[in-house]
Amino acid sequence: MKSINNCSYLLSIVLLLGLLWAASCESDLLPDKDQTSNPTNPNNPVSLDPDEASEFLLLDSASKIVGELPIAPEGPLKINVEDTIYVVSDRPFGTRLVVKHDGQQDISGFFVGIPNSSFYYDVPVVAAESGDSTEVFYINIGDTGGLDWDEFTIEILPHGPGNLPFKKFIRKLKSEKPKAEDPCSPLATAPVCTIEDYGGKSCSYIGGIYSWIWEFTVVEDATGDIYTAYAPFMFLNLPPIKHGGCCWNGFSEPSKYDPYCVPGNRDYHEVTVDNAYYVRYYEWLDLFDDNTYERRVSDATQNYNTDSSNYCADEAGYVTSRNYVVEHGTHNFSPGNKAINFTWKYVEDSDPNNSTFWSVEDGEIFYTCHTLIISYLFNGEKWSEVYKRNPRRDGIMDDSVYPEFYD
Repeated sequence: MKSINNCSYLLSIVLLLGLLWAASCESDLLPDKDQTSNPTNPNNPVSLDPDEASEFLLLDSASKIVGELPIAPEGPLKINVEDTIYVVSDRPFGTRLVVKHDGQQDISGFFVGIPNSSFYYDVPVVAAESGDSTEVFYINIGDTGGLDWDEFTIEILPHGPGNLPFKKFIRKLKSEKPKAEDPCSPLATAPVCTIEDYGGKSCSYIGGIYSWIWEFTVVEDATGDIYTAYAPFMFLNLPPIKHGGCCWNGFSEPSKYDPYCVPGNRDYHEVTVDNAYYVRYYEWLDLFDDNTYERRVSDATQNYNTDSSNYCADEAGYVTSRNYVVEHGTHNFSPGNKAINFTWKYVEDSDPNNSTFWSVEDGEIFYTCHTLIISYLFNGEKWSEVYKRNPRRDGIMDDSVYPEFYD
């Protein structure tokens, strides 16, 4: 009997192990939906392999290169993102990345890839938005088929015409979407201000504030095409023109001062006017929870000036007007609203002769923890002002209002 009981006991164990093995196999074949990473379970974001993640990257005019990203030296370059690149889910704008250099590097493109992927991309610079010491490209994440995109490490290598990289930037890439339970609000705590004896104001920003930093302005036309209209330090040059004046015995004189200074006169000289422009440098927008707002903006124009032109040397002259404005007013936004309206109150203007300035627009409002978008219609097109959140803990505005760059 004892031997039979032992056999029965062993048989029971074998049967139990077999059942556990079968259950394990069934679990592998039919996973519990509550434990998988899928759009119905937002607490478990999808972990894609590097190749899958790379396929979702959206990079304008990029070409795919099979292989690993090349090695890069530590060059004197900086980028405008400190640690994480945030893009907005289901929005076509992406994020504008700017690399700053000392003007000695001839940057023609960017190698962009995800570590351990079997391929990467070569993205050309956006020449129309680049400057003497800055180069620009955009990055976005495409339709992931409903998958909840997880955070990924991404590598960015600016390179020259010979494909030799100048530096490697390693950042995180993350897609955001607004959620009903999202605690983020675009509003900051209003400052407490007191009037001082000399007539100015002293303001205390309790706990600091989170300014919205203007990133770029995009336009969606009637055909659905999207292009960047304005961006920080994006110079918009006016079309070149020819204009004349006279050189009388070595003395330069604009034609407006002499009726004989006309085409056909042997002393009449034409100059090429090709450096007139308009540029927006920056904007900081603070939306406060007492329904006030404050904006700090700066822009400039450079226009052709006949009086400073030298017609004897065939040199066009220009006059530059730079404007710095602090705008104050009220807004009607509260969390949950889909639109925002602004009421201008007064401005502090660096140029007393300035009659116009780049104003804030009413429109639809969309926001996540790190992105704010205000959209409105203008001339039958949809314009969108895109901002990124940046902490400002002391409430002091100085040279830090310029775009920030990081190693």
